[in-house]
Amino acid sequence: MRKIWSNPEHNGQLLMGTLLSLNPFKPPWFLRNRHVQSIFASMKFRRPLVRKRAFGLLKRSKEVILHCNHGVRLQGFFSGHPGDEERDLVILFHGWEGNSDSMYLLSAAGILFKKGLNVFRLNFRDHGTSHHLNREPFHSCRLEEVLDAIQIIQRDYGNRGKLFLCGFSLGGNFSLRVAANVRQNNIHLHKVVAICPVLHPPDTMDNIEKGLFLYRWYFIQKWKRSLMKKQAIFPGHYSFDDPEIFRSLFRMTDILVDRYTPYPDSQTYLHSYSVTGEVLKDLKIPVHIIISRDDPVIPYSNLAQVARSENLEITTTEYGGHCGFIQGISMKSWIDNRLVDLLAS
Repeated sequence: MRKIWSNPEHNGQLLMGTLLSLNPFKPPWFLRNRHVQSIFASMKFRRPLVRKRAFGLLKRSKEVILHCNHGVRLQGFFSGHPGDEERDLVILFHGWEGNSDSMYLLSAAGILFKKGLNVFRLNFRDHGTSHHLNREPFHSCRLEEVLDAIQIIQRDYGNRGKLFLCGFSLGGNFSLRVAANVRQNNIHLHKVVAICPVLHPPDTMDNIEKGLFLYRWYFIQKWKRSLMKKQAIFPGHYSFDDPEIFRSLFRMTDILVDRYTPYPDSQTYLHSYSVTGEVLKDLKIPVHIIISRDDPVIPYSNLAQVARSENLEITTTEYGGHCGFIQGISMKSWIDNRLVDLLAS
């Protein structure tokens, strides 16, 4: 596999068509551990602070059900400023088993709204409180319905301003795949930003399974709750009563793929939503990836497998963990203002 760069430490140099830069995000010493960064970003004590900062966004938020092709319905929340038909709009994607109220997403949404942008927070199928909207389950290859949703948002909420897309983790992966498919889907994005995106799913899954047990436990429990909720709503269609199903993410993925997807096996499925190889080679719009070198979920080495592109910029940080980037005891995230800067440039 071709590498993007020969020396990742080389700050700001254009290497084989892709601009790689190192950013001086340096939290205080007690927040430099990658697990502290990753876990603190989602700790419950942070939620009141995040919601207070996002007060304006939440006050203007209204639920929207998007009616996509093939009868698919997706849930979202739109926060708009009154007047000004030229106002820019940013669509935000959460990560796997997150939702439109996940703290990392709500934190960014609140700042972007405060800076004057309209904000649309989309829930993927079976995330948030949307399990009842579709009988078939979520899986990460459901790109078509996400493209449909963006077309609807662009038509109904885009006005005449610029349209941006930002995604976190799996939402970052979806954002990158959207960016690679804008031309053939008549989507007019001005820029896409992916924060800690899943680049090569088999490696991410392996990292979670073999890394710190807290991540494996966290994702198993959240996915289990989601699947059991789905079973309760559609009892004749699902059966997840065997506790052996939940012994590992690999086992859960095997069951999902075998029963509810057209893919022959888990590896085929996982490779099908990878953005390594040539996926991003022909980008037609500006795309910016932000990833920390110490991310415990997304292997930093996967960047070397992403195709070069004149429209791709990559910012790496030494610290930040997975979607953390907590700056200090205020529990504010460095990502929030970085997004403001990127969307303004």
